[in-house]
Amino acid sequence: MLQLIDYLTRVDGGMGHDYSIVIAPRIAEWMVEADICDAIVDRADGGQEARYASHGWYQYGNNPEDVINGILSTCDGWMCEDVDGTIALKVGLYRAPTGDAISSSNILGFANIQFGQADESAVNQLDMTFTDPNQGYVTVQPSPYRDEEAISALGVERAKPLDLKWVQSNGQASRLAQRAMLRANPDITCTIITDLTALDWVGERWVPLKYPFIAGLENCVMENQGSELDLGAGRITFNFNLVVPTKVEDYNPGVDEKPAPPVPPPSPGAGGSGLDFGNQFNSGYLVLLEDI
Repeated sequence: MLQLIDYLTRVDGGMGHDYSIVIAPRIAEWMVEADICDAIVDRADGGQEARYASHGWYQYGNNPEDVINGILSTCDGWMCEDVDGTIALKVGLYRAPTGDAISSSNILGFANIQFGQADESAVNQLDMTFTDPNQGYVTVQPSPYRDEEAISALGVERAKPLDLKWVQSNGQASRLAQRAMLRANPDITCTIITDLTALDWVGERWVPLKYPFIAGLENCVMENQGSELDLGAGRITFNFNLVVPTKVEDYNPGVDEKPAPPVPPPSPGAGGSGLDFGNQFNSGYLVLLEDI
């Protein structure tokens, strides 16, 4: 999270936002997210590691969206600008929302309600790639993360790439793939239009919803996929995915962690790590963000 704060507020090579405006009012919340990233979790080999670590680099001319997405991809991160101009952040550890749920009294309309995914858009396999320090920091592809039940039901594999180049751990890549698979195939997606009483939920990732007139939405939690505020019309448009909390955190490293790619034997006469940033450093435009 310190990486992201640095990039968002860095004048030279970052986005140059005013720290006192976008981060400082929420710094306590950001530090909670940083602690979640640093929490120690188990790996399949019996070892342990931080839940989420980020190691990457970018050049000054890189698209800011790509840099931010690179960092967020390492922690299943969710970020948005709240109504007060601050930047809200939630990393990938589900926490039940508190506060009054959005209900029928707040809802002005629905659009694009979809139950499940159409066969042609379903995803049942994620082809992960991450950066492996054991192989000279090259991008490697472990075993795909597959939903065998969904593959069997559909009768065909529908694969999607999952680029985790800022991740350097096979265990972390598997944890992120499990969460990405759930997000790719939500049980319900919808667009909900509310009045301004739902304003407090614009900057929240998980939003409680109580709508007794649609099956599955009677008393549930939705993940905020983006919102649009129209003060003139007095309405907010939310894009939501249904969240099943028991599924989101149902990860067992002994079962769900994919085998790490084998490390090939070194070539005769080879030495060093194989890591060479010479050209990038010589350009004078490289910024390293090493787990800060």
